[in-house]
Amino acid sequence: MNAIKGEANAVNKRRGWKQPLDVSLHNNAVSQATFDAMQAAVTASLPDFRAWMKVKAKLHGHDGSPFVGPRCPAPLRQRRYLVGRRHRDCPRRVRRVQPQSWWPS
Repeated sequence: MNAIKGEANAVNKRRGWKQPLDVSLHNNAVSQATFDAMQAAVTASLPDFRAWMKVKAKLHGHDGSPFVGPRCPAPLRQRRYLVGRRHRDCPRRVRRVQPQSWWPS
């Protein structure tokens, strides 16, 4: 992998790119100023993200130190549906969104 990246860096240098990031910015039609603004926004939001991850780890029963993945859902109240209730609630919920629904009454 290092050899491949090293070759890509050498080729990009021969093509006149000043830094490896310039190639990606050009290929994605993003200006350096836009990239810097996005990077600053990410950096500014990291403390909040870290705090949320600690809270989520505590909700999972950890002391806040283990990493709980960002896609791991927070263990909030889980609603259990019985088959009858799920099917009974479906027409009412659809009617709320679509009053002229084809669901039978």
